[in-house]
Amino acid sequence: MEDIIKGKPLRRRLHFYLLLDNSGSMAGAKIAAVNRAVRELLVLLGDLENEELIEIQMGAIRFGSGAEWHLPPRTALAQSTWTNLDASGGYTSTADAIQLLAAELTPENLGMRNIPPVAVLLSDGFCTQPPELYQEAIERLNASPWGIRAVRLAIGIGEGYDKQSLDLFISPYLRRGDAPIETLEARDVASIGRFIQRVSTEAVRASSRSKSSTTQEDLPPVDLTREDLIHAISPDDVF
Repeated sequence: MEDIIKGKPLRRRLHFYLLLDNSGSMAGAKIAAVNRAVRELLVLLGDLENEELIEIQMGAIRFGSGAEWHLPPRTALAQSTWTNLDASGGYTSTADAIQLLAAELTPENLGMRNIPPVAVLLSDGFCTQPPELYQEAIERLNASPWGIRAVRLAIGIGEGYDKQSLDLFISPYLRRGDAPIETLEARDVASIGRFIQRVSTEAVRASSRSKSSTTQEDLPPVDLTREDLIHAISPDDVF
């Protein structure tokens, strides 16, 4: 019998964002590891598009002395090319980066029905802006229909980062329960690439299998656990 089902399968769209610290403390091997990891991540995400039958759109924010889009939001993965970051920022404007993300995660930009976006924040230090500005940014993100449903994860590098503040960036529904997800710790330069790639791909995979819209009230919108992340990275290097 002739196959009458033709055409490409419909793909749901997933928006993926990186928030990357490029302050001066990231200079040298750290920022080189980040650049290498992101370039390799683009290839891995391309594989996931086909595996999960999704369409990924990218965006990346760099933050040091201020914050700005390094890769414009909603760039199709196939058109996403990575320009290396440098670590030239004198400060760490994490609050500004979160405000940029919150402004992006609106129904006007992402639509009313979509799979939850994924955002991964990476930093090796403390936000140098006033604490009240950081809290305002977190509250704005949590008040956004897509911000509260997003898979938001944080990676801290080394031992000098502000775990308490990075934990606040993580999706509130992922921080609840008996085994809350906390900031993931990349303890050395050698582990930075593995963390960026495996945390990002695990979050994208989990989100791609969810069903969500801005009109749904039930949380959590995405089934992602601490154990999932431990398995994706390694049991010795996560929390």
